Amino acid sequence: MNKKLNDFIKDFNVDFELEVEEQNKFLVIPQTGINDKDVFFSGTSIAILDKKLIPTTKLLEMIKEKTKSYVRLNEKGAWLFICGRDVLEQGVIQKGEFAKKILVLNEKNEILGVAESPRKDMLANYWNIGDYLKREK
Repeated sequence: MNKKLNDFIKDFNVDFELEVEEQNKFLVIPQTGINDKDVFFSGTSIAILDKKLIPTTKLLEMIKEKTKSYVRLNEKGAWLFICGRDVLEQGVIQKGEFAKKILVLNEKNEILGVAESPRKDMLANYWNIGDYLKREK
């Protein structure tokens, strides 16, 4: 298992292992049965290795199944979060357990991203789904 990935998962107070391969700057759960040497990429991408680990929604769905570390936001709080703002107390409608990293969900229980917890009254935006749109320039 990749150390950055392992540390990221443990920050949610969960412990599970994934067999991954590093393909360029992507962490991938390999797809079996592909032997073609011309294949550039195969498998399920779960993270991008950059200065910090950037999770995919697939990885966050796996973590969501096992963690109790989450916050659920109201509509306004969710919109502000995916625009890159930090999570403030007035936007939170439900909290789970406190951990180093916290899944951020909307009212429908859909994943919006990840926050870090430098203080109990504020959660810093680590990554959000708006990142996909920001990269499409």
